[in-house]
Amino acid sequence: MFLLWALPVVLYLLYRWSTATYDYFEKRNIPYVKPIPFFGQVWSFFSQEKHAVDVASEGYYMFPDTRISGAFMFQTPAYLVHDPVLFKEMAIRDFDHFADHVTELSLERDPLLARSLFFATGARWRHHRSGLSPAFTGSKIRNMFVLVSKSASDAMDRLVLFSRGKPFSMELRDLYSKLGNDAMTSISFGVEVDSLTHPDNEFFLKGKRLAKVDGLPGFKILMTTILPGLFKFLRLGILYKDVNEFYLEAVSTNIHYRERNLINRPDFIHLLLQARKNELNTEQTEDDALQSAGFSTAETHAVQQQGGTGDKLKWEDIDITAAAASFFFGGIESTTTVLCFTSYELALGSGPRTSPIAWCD
Repeated sequence: MFLLWALPVVLYLLYRWSTATYDYFEKRNIPYVKPIPFFGQVWSFFSQEKHAVDVASEGYYMFPDTRISGAFMFQTPAYLVHDPVLFKEMAIRDFDHFADHVTELSLERDPLLARSLFFATGARWRHHRSGLSPAFTGSKIRNMFVLVSKSASDAMDRLVLFSRGKPFSMELRDLYSKLGNDAMTSISFGVEVDSLTHPDNEFFLKGKRLAKVDGLPGFKILMTTILPGLFKFLRLGILYKDVNEFYLEAVSTNIHYRERNLINRPDFIHLLLQARKNELNTEQTEDDALQSAGFSTAETHAVQQQGGTGDKLKWEDIDITAAAASFFFGGIESTTTVLCFTSYELALGSGPRTSPIAWCD
């Protein structure tokens, strides 16, 4: 009898708790996508009715004549910026006001993710951003192209060797996954690998686990969004411990080898080592060009990088590893996906080839 009475009360309290913030945008007269209790706007993603990109852009198409709209990630209200002028102001002039993230990870349990720009907060975020901003200028990124070109050329040589003059078939996603891993490993970690010939190499296997956002790691990421307090109380980590240890050891060994042998290589590790020495500066002409293009560069990187207390920014090996891992994570899956879709479009006919060929010419 008690359970029959208590169950409706518990369900009602859970409902009230899950919808307690759902009047946030209504009070502010901001149009918003109507949320579903407990899930907010993301129910259609979990029910596999819509892709994550379609879920994120719902407000944009639902309210085309407004500068901003609202959405709910579970209970958390979030703004969707429609106006490119407003977005540019946020991304450049007022960017320092958006330093903190909702999710705060443990430096002990997640030594790499917690130090990445995506999860860092406060002074650590500002320090790392000021150090990394000069690394993403056009000339420095272009200098890395030779590494991408070499990875692609090596992959083509392997395919010619595999074919032995005869036609053969290969799953394109698997090919691009290995090619992307080799290119991003070379750029991010300064290590050349051959995943086509040696698919069981540690960098390829650990790279797949680093980029894994489903299964247990995906559940933990979801937990940091829904129940961040419980996630912190349980002292959980998102990345596997052996993945953290592998990349830290690999990058530290790479750094020490370069320093002993005075090796310079046009990759991300080299740029981060320059940041460690406060030598990573951006030419004025590049800064002006990037500012006019709408990129957030600027007033944050000085020759002498300072913290909030006046201390110089220090880039330890683990900070360099975290930045390199973030760079790898940001490029590996997107590279594979873009190559797959591009190949599909090119296979459909000559139409999609016209514009790229004309642009290259």
